[in-house]
Amino acid sequence: MQEGEFKTRPLPVVILSTADIDAPIWTNKQHIATRLVAEREVHYIESLGLRAPRLGLKDLRRIIARVLTILRKEHGHPTINSTGKRCEAVDALHRHVPMVIPFHAFSLVRAFNRWMIKRRILPRLPERYALWSFSPLTYGLEERAAMVVYHSVDLLHTIDGIPREALLQAERQLIARADALVASSTGVADHLRAQHANPMVWENVADIDLFQGMRAPVATRERRAIFVGNLTPSKLNFAIFEAIVSKGVRLALAGPFSIDGTKRDPALTRLLASPLVTYLGTLNQQEMAKEIGRSWVGIIPYHLNQYTTGVFPMKVYEYLAAGLPVVATELPSISDRAIPGVTLASSEGVAEAVARACASEYAPPPGDFSKNSWDSRLEQIRTLLDSNGGQVAEGAL
Repeated sequence: MQEGEFKTRPLPVVILSTADIDAPIWTNKQHIATRLVAEREVHYIESLGLRAPRLGLKDLRRIIARVLTILRKEHGHPTINSTGKRCEAVDALHRHVPMVIPFHAFSLVRAFNRWMIKRRILPRLPERYALWSFSPLTYGLEERAAMVVYHSVDLLHTIDGIPREALLQAERQLIARADALVASSTGVADHLRAQHANPMVWENVADIDLFQGMRAPVATRERRAIFVGNLTPSKLNFAIFEAIVSKGVRLALAGPFSIDGTKRDPALTRLLASPLVTYLGTLNQQEMAKEIGRSWVGIIPYHLNQYTTGVFPMKVYEYLAAGLPVVATELPSISDRAIPGVTLASSEGVAEAVARACASEYAPPPGDFSKNSWDSRLEQIRTLLDSNGGQVAEGAL
């Protein structure tokens, strides 16, 4: 390289997440961060706590854990329920834990939070970066960004305890500033279009290679239905689980209870007492792929409500890649077109469809799922970042 020439490196990315890196169930935020860090500097800002805490033991524990983390001068290594490359990727992230008050509905609180972000977070970030925000509330992080991507994966304003008006106002401001808008479902895209935005629809993808590699032979598969995810009554219709079990179908459940602060559904307690139900605990990605890969049918028994209008479950392609037919309620994000291997049914009809699937001969779902992989998604992200000037001069040599 000649004297005076510049070497370029990828523009650092600051991910403003709505979930902590050590959350028991990983979603888009953690997956994108830990894959992107292999090729560029990534700063991961953990949840701002958009939902106001309730007077309950679970939320109290979350507050204490956050305070203790902040009080430590160095955040140290988060506890990740995984091994190998995923832990190495987490260690490579620049992790930031924001010190904010989680009552964002109040203007004085928002002013204080903005000041705290400016004082504690901004000085630790690169001088120039791309902001990839999963949160509509950003507290000024976009002001220094060379590029802003708003990646909306949920209809957050519909969640109980979320400051609806403050969030929608912040979202309108972020939409006006953003260089690119990404929606994880047609329902979220419709919400953004109602605000005169033009988002790209990137439906949730899966670690296709991992789940395909964990497919068990037919002879060792269990004739059981399986659900993996947050066992929360705000999303899940537990009456469907009970109807499935009442038909003599074996059921495996995995995931944390009521992680969104809601109370544990009494139906879940009844289910866990049934001899037909196996609770597998909270699984890491490898354990999850193994358990799904030895099951017969994957289920998505979600409520049909305002929130789930915007949900495209990551489980769709995880189940399919593991060789499972899928039975789901008629979520708008899935029912707007046919997905090979996915059967949609009414809330009353899911149990019968699951019982038929478990009684039938095993047949893996058809289709090539490579376009629904994280490799494919990372290529889309890379292209988007680079198309907006996502290179930064490293310095004169």
